[in-house]
Amino acid sequence: AMHLTLYELAGYAMAAWLLMAFLPTWRVTRWLAESAVFPVYLSVLYVVGITVVLMDTGPGLLGDFGNVQGVLGVLAREDVALIAWIHILAFDQFVGLWIYRDNMRHRYVPIPLQSVLLFFTLMLGPVGFVSYYLLRAGRRALRERTADASLLAVPDPFAPDEPRTGGQVDAATVPAAFAAATPAGVLDDRIAQMPSPLHAPLQYIARVWLREERAITAVGVLGILLSVLVLVVAAVRGPVVEPEGVLSKAISFDVAFGIYILTVVLFVPLARFPVRGLRRWRGVFVLLGVQGLAIETIQTLRGLDPRFSRVAGPIDNLVALSFLGFAIATMVMFWILAVRFFDQRRPAGEGVLALAIRYAVLASALAFVAGIVMSSVQGRFLGERGNLLTLHALGFHGLQAAPLIAILAVRGRLAESSARRLVHLAGMLWLGACTLVALQTVLGLSIVDVTVASVGAAVLMLGWIGVAGRAFVRARSVVPGPA
Repeated sequence: AMHLTLYELAGYAMAAWLLMAFLPTWRVTRWLAESAVFPVYLSVLYVVGITVVLMDTGPGLLGDFGNVQGVLGVLAREDVALIAWIHILAFDQFVGLWIYRDNMRHRYVPIPLQSVLLFFTLMLGPVGFVSYYLLRAGRRALRERTADASLLAVPDPFAPDEPRTGGQVDAATVPAAFAAATPAGVLDDRIAQMPSPLHAPLQYIARVWLREERAITAVGVLGILLSVLVLVVAAVRGPVVEPEGVLSKAISFDVAFGIYILTVVLFVPLARFPVRGLRRWRGVFVLLGVQGLAIETIQTLRGLDPRFSRVAGPIDNLVALSFLGFAIATMVMFWILAVRFFDQRRPAGEGVLALAIRYAVLASALAFVAGIVMSSVQGRFLGERGNLLTLHALGFHGLQAAPLIAILAVRGRLAESSARRLVHLAGMLWLGACTLVALQTVLGLSIVDVTVASVGAAVLMLGWIGVAGRAFVRARSVVPGPA
């Protein structure tokens, strides 16, 4: 049939997504993007398909889109559904093309993050668009404020030479790793006085948790305490609160989200947010954290599935929708933080840790994808045995795994180049393991099923353990002290 042929032909447009994601700087990719070949190609297929459909049904078909029952009836037809799918493909690719062209010109986000956003646009069109739109708006606002501040800071070329004043602090007197400047160039003295996460990690953690970011830390601790509370309820009442409140899911979510928050907060001082930007980011992040923990815990204790309830009323369905909004907003907030580790030059020493954080961010991207897929399929399984929760957890643990290698490498007094090579090796091993676990899961197989992918993931994880062990032994053999 014509519509089946058109559907198969539309699959060739996948080449554009692959090129934009994996070869974004290639001149062929740039030419395809500028010429918009593939969106035009999909649009032509759509025009052919919709013409055939209208010739078969008449223009009255268009009137059915005016009400719910009409839409459901029209899309129940195989030919219309497949042509509508080509419609979606064409506009998703148009949006992806706009993101690619706009970002390649202005670099609002780094290229690796651009590829992640293109993936979201391919899979969940509006999610990718709104994520890029918000990041783009934030970067444009920051650039405008920085440009305005730079104009104000330009010295008068005809004024006599004299020491520059105006509240600015000489960056040479501040540890480079924590010279978090505002757009006006004024250094935050509190951050400047913080211990180094590389040379004094425990003191750094204590300072961030107990002094600098107490509000965010409190939300992380709240998640762990709520998991203990739900665990007690499960011990008293049993594992399920009827009709569908599975307590083990709330326990795992609360403790995992709490650990995620306590880890992410350690990256905040290193992100060099402007003071006002940090306040806004912190406030939204705290509100989102409280919202997510409250919905997950309260709805589960009420006997409802907080995400995909089959018995909830209109109000609870609205709450479930707000939980989806929480998940998307949390992802966007993470990328607002993460992008600052890709687009800023770092001084020697801090560069090792920033490199590790970049690998951690990429691993976390896979975890976010797994979370989105779990929401899409309304469960944690693909096929019979492919558990997305494994990939979800492994990706987020990259937030701890990659920076740990950087800390051990620096404490082991490795040269800058050697430390970076070690971080690159460890980061690629962890990302490779996550990728193979993702492949195993997509195939609908459990991670314990013996396949090339599962064995490869195990080998890569053993390799990471070997790298971590080597770095740990080196760090233990060196007397602690400033490098």
